[in-house]
Amino acid sequence: MRTIFEFFYANQIIVILLVILLSIYIKSTVKHDYKKYDNDKNSRNLTGAEIARSILHSNKMYNTKVITKETFSKNDSNEVEEIIVLPQKIYDSTSLTSVALSAYEIGHLINLNSSNSTFLKLRNKIMNFAFTISNISGIVIIIGYIVSIKVIFIIGIILLCIGLILQILLLPVEIKASNTALVQLTNRGLIVPNEYKAIRNILKAATLVNVVDAAGAITNISKLFKRR
Repeated sequence: MRTIFEFFYANQIIVILLVILLSIYIKSTVKHDYKKYDNDKNSRNLTGAEIARSILHSNKMYNTKVITKETFSKNDSNEVEEIIVLPQKIYDSTSLTSVALSAYEIGHLINLNSSNSTFLKLRNKIMNFAFTISNISGIVIIIGYIVSIKVIFIIGIILLCIGLILQILLLPVEIKASNTALVQLTNRGLIVPNEYKAIRNILKAATLVNVVDAAGAITNISKLFKRR
């Protein structure tokens, strides 16, 4: 039975084309949805920060602080149990995009606090590790390619595959956070019925961002096999 490596090697052109087309479609979808709803204000006229705090308080998570990256300080981590850091644009904006993305971040926290899953609790560490592994793999692969040492090159590919697997494993976590965010916004009355579809599309786009990362990793692996 052929291994996955042999499959990539034998079908590299097809795999690359399919993944590139998938990446283009997903990226255009994400960009379109973000931009489309970024100019639409929510009917409650609430900022991303206010949405986040409202959901937190509704779930009795009073020890969680919502701040921006620009205002974050070491003292913040000593004052509260949890910190949600939002980009300034989402923090201050009343757009539907800001509403959805701020709720998305809180969705992760709610799922984390309501689950006994070790994997879920380690989500951020796993994600950071996956990105680190992917970055390191690129350096290792380049070194192996330049010095023509096959073992180093293979190690780089293995690291890249590990990063890919971790990103794929995280997809259910991202989908669950998206679903939680939508439920919270709806049940708490933070959005009106005619905003539901837009919010759902934005949350779906946020989840697809991780698919783009995974698809990009597959493309890189396929290209590497082509070069060898």
